[in-house]
Amino acid sequence: MDKRSLLVVDDEEPVRSVLRAWFAMRGFEVDVASDGGVAVQRCRERRYDAVILDRDMQPMGGLEVLPLLLDCQPDMPILILTGMRNDSAIFLRHGASRVCFKPIHLADLEKDVCIALASGPLPRALQSPAPAWINGAAAMECSVTARREDNPRISGACS
Repeated sequence: MDKRSLLVVDDEEPVRSVLRAWFAMRGFEVDVASDGGVAVQRCRERRYDAVILDRDMQPMGGLEVLPLLLDCQPDMPILILTGMRNDSAIFLRHGASRVCFKPIHLADLEKDVCIALASGPLPRALQSPAPAWINGAAAMECSVTARREDNPRISGACS
């Protein structure tokens, strides 16, 4: 079986490095992009099985990049990685497969990627801007609260 391809999009180099190393050790073929423009270009050049997309990046944030990635590959699952819990519904309504919250254990993020690969993206018919009153509490979320010493995790900021 061929390796599954994964694009990691994050403006923080330590996060990209950790995710690249983790998923490569787990059998994924991993490319990285430092911003949304690079991610869109990579998706135009090759097909990915899934994308992990950071919410907060410059000059384009995850919400601006998400539809551009889906235009390139409409059936590609995209997981949003964020420290903000109040806007998950808007990402889901715009086509993200899952919204995962920092801090997150890497094994749990891997499970979320595998779930997204199995289920695919949200059907286009269900994608539309969410009403302002919808917040993260009303959305399907993949939040991780368990702490395990044997499982590294990604946090909201790297120091």
